[in-house]
Amino acid sequence: MDLVETMTFYERFQGITNQHGPQTYLVYYDDQGNRSMWTYARFAADVHHLVGVLHRLGVRAGDRVATVTQNRPEVYMTYFACWLMGAAACPVNVEERSERKRFILDNADCRVALVEEAYFDEIETLQDELPSLRAVLPIETILQEPADEVSLSAQPLASPAFLVYTSGTTGDPKGVLLRHSNLLVNAQATVDWHSLRPGDGMMTVLPIHHVNGAIVTGLTSFLAGGRNVLNRRFSSSAFWERLARERVAIASMVPTLLEFLLSADEDITRYDLSALRYLICGAGPLLSETVIGFENRFDVPICHGFGMSETTAYNTQMPMQLSRQERQNWYKAYGYPSIGRSISCNEVTILRPDGSHADPLERGEIAIRGPTVMSGYLNNPEANAKAFRNGWFLSGDQGFYQVDAGGERFFFISGRIKELIIRGGVNISPLDIDDVLNRLDGVAFALAVPFENTFYGEEIGAYVVLRPGSTLTAADVLAHARQHLPYARCPKVVVFGDDVPFTATGKPKRIQLAQMLAETFRPYRTRQFREST
Repeated sequence: MDLVETMTFYERFQGITNQHGPQTYLVYYDDQGNRSMWTYARFAADVHHLVGVLHRLGVRAGDRVATVTQNRPEVYMTYFACWLMGAAACPVNVEERSERKRFILDNADCRVALVEEAYFDEIETLQDELPSLRAVLPIETILQEPADEVSLSAQPLASPAFLVYTSGTTGDPKGVLLRHSNLLVNAQATVDWHSLRPGDGMMTVLPIHHVNGAIVTGLTSFLAGGRNVLNRRFSSSAFWERLARERVAIASMVPTLLEFLLSADEDITRYDLSALRYLICGAGPLLSETVIGFENRFDVPICHGFGMSETTAYNTQMPMQLSRQERQNWYKAYGYPSIGRSISCNEVTILRPDGSHADPLERGEIAIRGPTVMSGYLNNPEANAKAFRNGWFLSGDQGFYQVDAGGERFFFISGRIKELIIRGGVNISPLDIDDVLNRLDGVAFALAVPFENTFYGEEIGAYVVLRPGSTLTAADVLAHARQHLPYARCPKVVVFGDDVPFTATGKPKRIQLAQMLAETFRPYRTRQFREST
């Protein structure tokens, strides 16, 4: 059943800060490991000061405020200040190229940009091309700026709150417009799903320019009256120690970070992790081998889930009331680790190409509807028309579901539809191939990528990064693949590299990588690969 939010953000903010004023809300670790702390009362005071600063700069309800910075407490304060005054926060990924930053600031019609020192000159230069951008200020000193006295009032739940731009690898990024109600409903559903209580600690290691760090751990911990431990960036050498020191109950991760922790292989028995319940993991392909290996190695459960910027944050998660055996069975029995069940704030289904609903184990497109789904892409009617069908938002992810003994649907992702390799008219999920390649000893990272081929339309190549000291050859990789995959699904060409191509949210840049390697694969375009090759 859908959750319906009835209280405004202003009402929730005032009630929570009044109730939990002296308790800790935010803890921050900078790059040097220095620790800072904000109570709810101090955080509220800084947020109200930022409201006055933004008002003095001309920001009003309906305007947009950009942040161009890595993780720091002032970013959360800016988000909350925008939501209190009816403006929309527009975080910009610092890793975007300058031309994409300019596009986002222009497309969002941002009035003010709060920018970290390392990126200040870049954004100040872009300001000359952006007539709507009235002010660019250093975020490090924003709390020292003079502020207006502002009398706040509740903003409608339908007010725009968050404008997040997708990190697509081709074309211009699309602006995902989320309302106050989207954020509040999703965050409250997350509180309920994980049974969060006042004082519970959550840890943020992911970039807070993304909905995961902004909503899943930031806003969620606030609504719960809990603590949010914000890290400037993820550090595998500091991760376990900070979990123990801060008595963290839940941290939100991506599969890449699980791999880093497995690779570091730290002895964590010296830490008191008795407060830790589990780690949430999503936002990228997770291998069954990784999740099972992680749980067995560290004895820490993984709550796998699925969500998108377009649907605010998580839409499915693994129910953690299951026994370890039951959970791990869902993680390994169907070829892909389950992303769990639909959480209470929305509906999830699998649609066939004709829009009808798929049967159990039948592959189709994952679709979501409910109060967490975005208003639409900003200024992009063509993309909006493609994104929805009969009230369902089309995720672009291929998946399926299976039903448990009680009739509950457990969902699975089997590939990104636009990333499917179409070989000879047959759709091939690259995740199956990734799984096999990454199980080969000596491989640090591997990704299946398509390349143009005269005979099949697309053929399969492999991009491989070796572990230090590995002597694997292309022949070794191909032989391993042929032991575990039908020939049609095997890579035919191997390209070795040194870089691990991930987006800031931990998703492999498969499409971009295929484009980068197009010339490398060109000599194989007219080759007809045969089973005897």
